[in-house]
Amino acid sequence: MPGLSPKIGSMFGIDIQLHWSFILLLLLFLVLSVYLFLIWVLLFICVLIHELAHSITSKRNGVEVKKIVLYPFGGGSIIDFEKVKPDLEFRIAIVGPLMSLFLGAVFGIVAAYAPAGIIRYTIQILFILNILLGVFNLLPWLPLDGGRALRSYMQRHNDYYAATKKSVLVSNAITAIFIIGTFVYVIFIKGSFFYKEFIVLW
Repeated sequence: MPGLSPKIGSMFGIDIQLHWSFILLLLLFLVLSVYLFLIWVLLFICVLIHELAHSITSKRNGVEVKKIVLYPFGGGSIIDFEKVKPDLEFRIAIVGPLMSLFLGAVFGIVAAYAPAGIIRYTIQILFILNILLGVFNLLPWLPLDGGRALRSYMQRHNDYYAATKKSVLVSNAITAIFIIGTFVYVIFIKGSFFYKEFIVLW
């Protein structure tokens, strides 16, 4: 549904697009809670900064960036990594999580000096979310940034496709660990059936 995924602007010559499903989720949050809507908007400003770090690093190294797309649970810089040298792919991949961790550190410092109340609480949430975003993206799990960094490392001794296949195997192993870990967690935690079902589905 490309016609329903509008361009909302551009920064540094890079088009920024909202996926249609992201718009629907925003509307849902707005109906549920204005505060939840605000948190989600602030988080995705941080996600946009994360993606801009990827895109600006790419452009400065002569790599074309087609656009940035914001999805309901993340964002993506549309870059053709197949034509990028491994060492450059590593730098492009790693700069996003580092930016998220940097933002988290900034929010953590600001929260320490912010007045008590809703402002400090909101800043603390953004601190936690950015740290989680940075750490999660460092996992060697394609298509996350850590998976791209792993693939670039694999290309020291493999071509692009062989490195991608090996990175996918690692990603599959991590997926299996997450699935098994989730079921083990659900078995041992206390809670209603519906709560456990929610954890498994999530």
